[in-house]
Amino acid sequence: MTIFEVTNSEQKSEICNTILRRLPQWFGIESAILDYVRDVQKMETWVSQVDNEIVGFVSLNKHNHQSAEIHVMAVLEKHHRNKIGQKLVEKCEDSLRQQNFKFLQVKTLSPTRPDVNYDKTRQFYLKMNFTAIEEFKTLWGELNPCLLLIKPIQPLSKSHYAVIFTSQRTETDQAGYEKMSQRMVELAKDQKGFLGVESVRSSDGLGITVSYWQSLEDIKSWKNVSEHLEAQQLGRSEWYKSFKTQICKVEREYEKNEF
Repeated sequence: MTIFEVTNSEQKSEICNTILRRLPQWFGIESAILDYVRDVQKMETWVSQVDNEIVGFVSLNKHNHQSAEIHVMAVLEKHHRNKIGQKLVEKCEDSLRQQNFKFLQVKTLSPTRPDVNYDKTRQFYLKMNFTAIEEFKTLWGELNPCLLLIKPIQPLSKSHYAVIFTSQRTETDQAGYEKMSQRMVELAKDQKGFLGVESVRSSDGLGITVSYWQSLEDIKSWKNVSEHLEAQQLGRSEWYKSFKTQICKVEREYEKNEF
């Protein structure tokens, strides 16, 4: 699974339209689908892709510089319970955190109108640490009472972690190595807690790559991503004469003119 941002307006609408129409249990009102398809064109939108198929998306409505809302989120039913919705929400939080937003909210059907599918939706958001704030009985009409949920976006900690990977290259498969290196950077950017990466390699094959992460849990998750595991195996068997990994906690950092 990979998660990436879609910036093309027409593509956002196409993805939204395709997925919503495959979820009639949740999105069965034609006028609402058309509104979503139009609205997402101007919204920050992230999608989840599995085996070259886009299986879910989320679009954010930014009300002001502090508060944003999940305007619409949908995941194909066959991919429910595979943590795709969780990863999409976490990606939204990471993005909003970088933009200094403080709150993320979402509206869904209130439990005062029983519905087995929306019961699952509410439980999902509660599990993601949203808190139910207020019911609006007529916002969507009397037959569809609306429940507002909200969660604070935790600010980035001043401290974070650096993974320092030092390696000595072999002369084997340079093209394959460079292609995989580029893919790993792209993949890392899609992972929860990723903060950045820096890399350099000398003419004699000695290289240092430093990636930065929010937590030790994020580093562990990255290490166990399936494509990353494949790259690690190729590194051991073909690409590296030797390597060393160090994990350090960064307590403070300085930049020019800040000493």
